Amino acid sequence: DAAPITADQSEAAAAAEEVHALLRPDLRKHLMKVVFAEEWAASIAAAHPESEPRAALLSTHWHEVGIISRALAGRYPAGLGLVARVAAVGSAEEQAALGVT
Repeated sequence: DAAPITADQSEAAAAAEEVHALLRPDLRKHLMKVVFAEEWAASIAAAHPESEPRAALLSTHWHEVGIISRALAGRYPAGLGLVARVAAVGSAEEQAALGVT
């Protein structure tokens, strides 16, 4: 007999399913914008001299990151949480598997 599925196993399975959905090509680009939001903003700042247009680019970037974050968290909360944890403290192998290196 198989052991009964515990809440932890069920939650882990749900998170894995959500991560799989987040890594589909149509969502992955949005996920990466959220995961690498700080780096993306730094790149924008480094590529443009301090000016109104640069401020507008950064404002648009953070606005988009907010929209994407809310949308993904609403639909894939466990998956987004797992990706965030792996990006922050996961092993190199885990990060590479999710493309968050």
